[in-house]
Amino acid sequence: MYLIELQTAVSMSQLVVLKLGNGNCQEGFPTVIAQLWETDHRNPIQFTGCLPAAPELPKLYKRWQLMYAALYGGFRCDLRLEIHDVSITNVSEAEFRNLSQQLEEQINTWLNAEEFHKIERRVRTKLMPSEEIRVIIEAEDDQVRRLPWHLWRLFEDYPLTEVALSSQEYERVRTPARESTGQVRVLGILGNSEGIEVEKDRALLEQLPEAETVFVVQPQRQELNHQLWDKQGWDILFFAGHSGSGADAKTGYISINQTDSLTISQLKHALRTAITCGLRLAIFNSCDGLGLARELADLHIPQLIVMREPVPDRVAQEFLKSFLTAFAGGKSLYLAVREARERLQGWEDNYPGASWLPVICQNPAVVPPTWQQLRDRNQFPSVSGSSSQAHGSQTSSEGQHMMRSAVAGGQTSLPSTSPTPSDQTSSDKPSHSFPIRLLWCDRVLLLKASVFAMALVMGLRWLGLLEGLELKAFDKLMRQRPYEMRDERLLIVKATPEDIKNQEQQPKHGASLSDHTLTRLFEKLQEYEPVTIGLDIYRDFPVDPAYPKLATYLGQKNLFGICKVKDAKAGDTEGISPPLEIRPDRISFSDALPDKGGILRRHLLSLNSPDLTDKCTAKNNLSLLLALYYLNAKGIQWGYTSNQQLWIDAPHLGNGKTVVLKELNSDTGGYHRVDAAGRQILLNYRSRRSPEDIALTVNVGDILNDKIPPQRRSQLKGRIILVGIAGPINTSSDYWLTPYSASQSLSEKRTPGVVIQGHMVSQILSAVLDNRPLLWVWSESTEVLWIWGWSVVGSVIGLVMGFRSGQARGMHFLSGLVISTGVALGALYGICYLFILQGGWIPLVPSAMVLVLTSVGMVLVVRYTPCSNQM
Repeated sequence: MYLIELQTAVSMSQLVVLKLGNGNCQEGFPTVIAQLWETDHRNPIQFTGCLPAAPELPKLYKRWQLMYAALYGGFRCDLRLEIHDVSITNVSEAEFRNLSQQLEEQINTWLNAEEFHKIERRVRTKLMPSEEIRVIIEAEDDQVRRLPWHLWRLFEDYPLTEVALSSQEYERVRTPARESTGQVRVLGILGNSEGIEVEKDRALLEQLPEAETVFVVQPQRQELNHQLWDKQGWDILFFAGHSGSGADAKTGYISINQTDSLTISQLKHALRTAITCGLRLAIFNSCDGLGLARELADLHIPQLIVMREPVPDRVAQEFLKSFLTAFAGGKSLYLAVREARERLQGWEDNYPGASWLPVICQNPAVVPPTWQQLRDRNQFPSVSGSSSQAHGSQTSSEGQHMMRSAVAGGQTSLPSTSPTPSDQTSSDKPSHSFPIRLLWCDRVLLLKASVFAMALVMGLRWLGLLEGLELKAFDKLMRQRPYEMRDERLLIVKATPEDIKNQEQQPKHGASLSDHTLTRLFEKLQEYEPVTIGLDIYRDFPVDPAYPKLATYLGQKNLFGICKVKDAKAGDTEGISPPLEIRPDRISFSDALPDKGGILRRHLLSLNSPDLTDKCTAKNNLSLLLALYYLNAKGIQWGYTSNQQLWIDAPHLGNGKTVVLKELNSDTGGYHRVDAAGRQILLNYRSRRSPEDIALTVNVGDILNDKIPPQRRSQLKGRIILVGIAGPINTSSDYWLTPYSASQSLSEKRTPGVVIQGHMVSQILSAVLDNRPLLWVWSESTEVLWIWGWSVVGSVIGLVMGFRSGQARGMHFLSGLVISTGVALGALYGICYLFILQGGWIPLVPSAMVLVLTSVGMVLVVRYTPCSNQM
């Protein structure tokens, strides 16, 4: 009940209470409750989970205790409690360090159990590393209370966090108002000092700033009792000497002199009175104090600092000096203990395990006081009080400098400083830094989320539901490539509607160009000394006997013609026969395979086995024959690999280099069960403002009427000449949509087939002669890994944003989520663009989908997953 009032007194300090219940290490903890008291909220957030059994932990810690005792017995150092009954001998420091490391790993393995990990994850999303956080372990099992909880890796990620122990039952302490004297009242009990130097403890206490310290040295019971009943009250109770705990760790005693020892129960009434009169902190700088802490908790003492095991005299003195320096200098009690504890690590060459010893025992119903509160006699801030009063802050820079000087100079004096208002708020600036270790802690969740999203998207892809989006993304990437130079190896001659209309003789048999016009055209083209000519015009009738020259031209070995393969799906059951005068080995087809929507993205090189009943039995595409003839004229060889992939020598690119035209399959890239019949590759259009601008293009009339100057004609010699139709008279099947159509004007959206043939020829020649890449894709397994990688990126973004959303008010975190996801999407698009420049078509749409899905989904999981018993 009293915890509900606690957070009103705290501003920039958070409290986490971990209630382990009545379980134990042997049977586990079936119900673990974590309460998080957030800034500016009166009610806690509550999470539940459990911890599995860990019977090996108490055994491991018991072995650590025995080795610790044996090690210090071998050192013969001065301990504030004599060690008896050590069953382990001949222990080396290396063995002890290894055992300590093993214990640390076992504790974190236990705390990383899936049943408990969801509590840690939820707590992490609500806390910032810049905040001061108190973590209280509320447990009754003595074996669990013995464990070194400070080894939990949570504390590495949150440097302003310290842990304390608590019993399950506690009450708020009500104290009467006390007049401030401007000094902290300290009762120093210097008990049995046989074999130890408690005078050094005394020297440190005497030099405390703004403090009134009263010492009782090896007192009798009556004297000690009298001091505890002092009506002025004490702020701090300090004990140095020998002490110990019972075998059950539920009772303890202190040696007040060389002959007398007292249990807490023997001082119960005096201590209860001291607590009622304002005692807020007890420090037992002596050995094995957990039994003392258990009994003092029954008296509801606010704060207590003890040593969990026997403590070397030097370690006790160094801890006290560091703690008082930090605490009196303005740091909160928890941070002062953490700093003093961590400083002991520097002494572990001589005193192994020293940094494990100090322990805070806390009454959760009371906020720990600062030195300034003790000095000013402030009320307990469990009900009201300012945040600065409740917790204080860092010291001023001047005070920090004084403390460093005192420690560095070997002095035992303590500074007399108080934090300034500006210093009190300097650490209050919120930070949204993310603990990197949280990624490792949440690796199972990250893996599950990323794999689930990847599997979902890959399932959609496998069903073909993403094909349209992927092809559109491919088109957009193709259009955004920088413009390339025209291919100077090509010359395209188009028969325009004007050319067809203005012929001297009208064509017969429904042809587009008459025999007279073709005869004159071929005669003129001889002046250009073409390497080869491709006639991309259907002629399924013989040459008119009146034009024998045309038959001769058509029969030349460097001239290639076309026929049309039948297409039953399109209603063409016969096809179109080739020109009779063209040599059979120079016959090709010009058919193409557009995708859904009519866009042509694939280059059909050849058919596997032409239908011999077809009018057109050509096996290879016109573009392939023209390219191979041109390359062969340059002495370049070609052939087929063992798996029937076409290869072409590329001597211009280096000795032994070949270009392999790797065929696509039905699921290449973003395709899904596409018709992959024959040999097909992706068509890498030459990037120009318009697809029709791939090469120099002239009209038939320009050739026939000698409109091309002689000097220009000499520059056009030695090229591949493509002759075709470009006009509405031609059938619609010879006009094609391309990836560039979306950005073209209405009149330019469709590209003539003869130009498409030019792109096909150009991509083969450019790959062999210019090292221009053909389009390629990754293997399916590589694509899966790539998509999963972006799923992981999205999960990380979602986890980080989910963590930060716990610190943001309202929906302000959405801007961060949108920006970070947008940046990741931009990076993804940029990478895909760089790949397409090198011919690589890698998954863009599936990767973007998993990125968005996991980033948004992870935020929702982290931020909005309901927690049982949340208040």
